[in-house]
Amino acid sequence: LTGAPETPQEEEEFTEMMASLLLDNYSVPRALGMAVQRFQRNLKESVSAEEELEATELVDYELRRFYNARIGVRFLIEHHIASARPRPGWSGIIQSRCSPAALAKGAENTAAWLCRHHLGAKSPLVLHHHYSLAQGEIEADDLVHGGLDDDIQGPCFTYVPSHLEYMLTEIFKNSFRAVVTKHHPVYQGVDPSKLAKEEARRLRQEASRMMRVDLPPINLVTALGEEDMTIKIADEGGGIARPNLRRLLRFFDSTAGSPLVSTTKATSEGQLAQGVREAE
Repeated sequence: LTGAPETPQEEEEFTEMMASLLLDNYSVPRALGMAVQRFQRNLKESVSAEEELEATELVDYELRRFYNARIGVRFLIEHHIASARPRPGWSGIIQSRCSPAALAKGAENTAAWLCRHHLGAKSPLVLHHHYSLAQGEIEADDLVHGGLDDDIQGPCFTYVPSHLEYMLTEIFKNSFRAVVTKHHPVYQGVDPSKLAKEEARRLRQEASRMMRVDLPPINLVTALGEEDMTIKIADEGGGIARPNLRRLLRFFDSTAGSPLVSTTKATSEGQLAQGVREAE
């Protein structure tokens, strides 16, 4: 194509060309994450603390610009491609009735698998639905034992489901890890991120054998107003110390050690560029 597509055939060719530009969603962030980790190790060995801080702030700034641009470009391309194949209830990749509760099913499954795989246990998930509509307020709670029921819908709103599911996955992963390491008897007084590989494996196996451990639940609250949707995730994992708040959005900081850096497709974007997984 040398200009804007003018015929259905040219439009189809343009859409196919756009699709070919989309690399898989994981290879670039994975490569960037590995580069950040290697850069951080080399930096600590070669410069002063002041120079290290200056370098990490510069890298943070550039990575944030890169990811903002990447998300925007991918959104436009994916939206164009999806618009070529219309679906009821959708406009491109935007869903008119996006259900946080339904998306939480996949997010919870992914985060739970990661937590069980690395720590041997997970906490339950509880959903709280609030509908603040003109006819009055309605509340409903759903207790989830190891997964969500297929018929759980809850309040819906217009949004991009893939973006919301990614954010839910990342936050669930952090919440599951925090609750298990704080409340599971196997990890009392232990920092899993600082354990040797064999010791971490031993504790994980011990935790997985303890089938009846009551852990505090993760609470997902969805509140539908007349003009907005509020989503809140709360846990009893101990929170974030005030001095660490300034580190929350940094790519170079993470509360998880290397055992939890392993990732799946659903959690790759940003997880290996470490600070993103703590912030999103």
